[in-house]
Amino acid sequence: MKRGNAAKRAKGGITYCAPTGYINNRLTKEIEPDPERFPLMQKAFRMMLTGSYSVAEIARIMREDWGYTSLKRTRSGGKPISNNAVYKAFRNPLYASIIVDPHTGERFPAKHKPMITEAEHEEILKLVSRKGMPRGTPRNKCFPLKGFMRCGVCGCSITAEEKVKRQKNGNVHTYRYYRCTHKSKDEPCSQPAIREEVLWEQVEELIDQYEITPKLYELGMRALKEIEDKELAERDDIQNSQTGSIKATQRQLDRLLDLLTDGVISSDDYAKKSAELKQRLIDLQEQQAETAMRTRSWYEIVGTTLTQLTSATEKFNNGTLEDKK
Repeated sequence: MKRGNAAKRAKGGITYCAPTGYINNRLTKEIEPDPERFPLMQKAFRMMLTGSYSVAEIARIMREDWGYTSLKRTRSGGKPISNNAVYKAFRNPLYASIIVDPHTGERFPAKHKPMITEAEHEEILKLVSRKGMPRGTPRNKCFPLKGFMRCGVCGCSITAEEKVKRQKNGNVHTYRYYRCTHKSKDEPCSQPAIREEVLWEQVEELIDQYEITPKLYELGMRALKEIEDKELAERDDIQNSQTGSIKATQRQLDRLLDLLTDGVISSDDYAKKSAELKQRLIDLQEQQAETAMRTRSWYEIVGTTLTQLTSATEKFNNGTLEDKK
């Protein structure tokens, strides 16, 4: 078992259940993206990379706002994701397609689709282990435009702060500003702070440039459906051909076993030829699984983008702080 597991890790496969965001493919014995959870988990990683969220806050958003639950299995799963599960996911190199040998610590490149890059994984490890990690901004001081913007001059992060001015007559005025952190040592930056309401106006102007009208959305989805129908028909033809090849390869394996049983070929010949056929069978099964996912994957991405950009300015103005972000 140890030799078998070590050989599988060296080939880029894992020897345990897929982590949240992925599912085990029983046909290919590999893992692949979970269509329901993969994009949400990837979004959680992006939120963590901003450095503006704590692990607990991201876990709360996943449970309460996204309704994220673990994959339902026979005796486990189907429950809201825990803080600990999110913390473990952020520290797991498998999401960057890196497999670590638990006995030797040796690292191997994985075959499955990565959720983040290796550089992003290293950055997240620094974030979850640093002492100054944000513990969650109070709701009354939530800065919706903080965390994903950078200064156009020096490239440093944009932070936000709140200033309170108390007048002698008892009036209290609260002002919110966004400014560059000025942490770059190579690029001097003297950009001043900007009021939040002014920044809102700039963001709205930017969104206007990419907004899609409901009529254009309707035409886009109709065209997308026509393209999908055509590609699905082509995909079915390809899959039928792949299924035929898989069945033919399986028949060859069966005949080879019959030849061994009848004493026509030796055990060594059987082992050599069957290994080639088994590898061909695995390759064909992987190609079939990839064909099944390819069309649906790009269709969902384009469809989601069209939906998000339709009446984007109205959604932005009327949405919650989380919607705006």
